[in-house]
Amino acid sequence: MTAWTDGELRRVGDAVELKLASRRDGGELHEAIDRTYYAKYDRFGPGPVSHVTGPAAHPVTIRLVRP
Repeated sequence: MTAWTDGELRRVGDAVELKLASRRDGGELHEAIDRTYYAKYDRFGPGPVSHVTGPAAHPVTIRLVRP
C-alpha cells in the first residue's frame, strides 16, 4: 500500500463527511490496530482504550485506506 500524501491527508482532515465503502479482508490487522490505540491513548487510563480494542471491538473497527 502506498503512503498517503499530505494533500490527501489534508482533504480527509478537512472533510465534514466521508463516504466509506466496506471491504472485509482476513482481519489480520486487528492486533496492530489495538497496539496503536494503546500506544496513543493509554495515558487516559484503561477505560477508553478497553472499549475500542479487543475481540468485541474488532468487527466494528474501521480502517481508512486509499482507493
